[in-house]
Amino acid sequence: MATALTCAAPAVRADTEEVIIAQAGPLYPMFGEGYGVTKYIEAITGLFAIHPAFRDQVELKVFDKGILYATQEANIEAVSIGAIQLSYCAPHMLESYEPAFKVASAPGLFDDFAHFERAMQTTVWRDVHARLAEKSGLRILKWLFNAGELYLFSTVPINEIDDLRGRKIRHPGGDGWALAIEGLGAHPIAIPYTEVVTSLQTNLISGLITDFAGGADYFDLAKLAPHTVIVPVTIQPICFVANTSWWESLSSVQRSAIEETFETLNASVFYDNLTRNKIAEWQNDADLNVVYPDNAAHWQETMRTGVRSLLAEVDSSLVQAILDSRGRD
Repeated sequence: MATALTCAAPAVRADTEEVIIAQAGPLYPMFGEGYGVTKYIEAITGLFAIHPAFRDQVELKVFDKGILYATQEANIEAVSIGAIQLSYCAPHMLESYEPAFKVASAPGLFDDFAHFERAMQTTVWRDVHARLAEKSGLRILKWLFNAGELYLFSTVPINEIDDLRGRKIRHPGGDGWALAIEGLGAHPIAIPYTEVVTSLQTNLISGLITDFAGGADYFDLAKLAPHTVIVPVTIQPICFVANTSWWESLSSVQRSAIEETFETLNASVFYDNLTRNKIAEWQNDADLNVVYPDNAAHWQETMRTGVRSLLAEVDSSLVQAILDSRGRD
């Protein structure tokens, strides 16, 4: 197997520990979560090469493009069983290990990433994280950044929820998306991202849920679906996960050094600025339509109502913690 990126101390001792970070996607796309993930991997690479707690003790290897495991879910499973030590993760990738994360990725619940962070710091959600680490071997080191809010894009003007009635809206897959779209009165269709452009061109779908940070340009939505509603359907929280046993084997100095590195970086600023700038471009283009509904809270509540059956599958205190975390400074 080829190594996509290898960082090692100049003189590697025989007892040097090999630490592996792996991911399914490329390290440096311009958009998508991969851009932000790359920055954190670069920071860890430098940390392991320079910090005295790691230097000459660790050989870090980073594999991308599915070289080790074809999907990101397979990478998470590898972290869980200790085949590799580190990878990145999103809430929907954790649902099979801890059902509570169905709530963490449910449409209509989070206003922004700050809201998500507040909720994850509540006692009930800290307990979920601890349970995940103990039972599944997945230690969430930190929820690092939001890869961009997802919005609704359409081929026709959408000013009110009723304008969605009967329309076919693409989503990436999963019950949460489908239920939320149904709750808005539309028909959900799960389509791979590789088929989105063709589906818009052939009128198989009349809209989709995606982000300004990557999807708007990637799918050429300025031409194919030039109408958008600025109500966050959901956010895209990204974290790093470590194998629990490996993490606990580190010294307190080593753990603190990694935690400090994650605390120092904030890729959300990049995605927030990118999203803001792209929305501004759309607003300033006479051929594009950007709608800010006066009743945005009603849109959010309608999506929450749509996923009510999904939310009922988990402890109600988890949902309540999210609602109670809303609107704080």
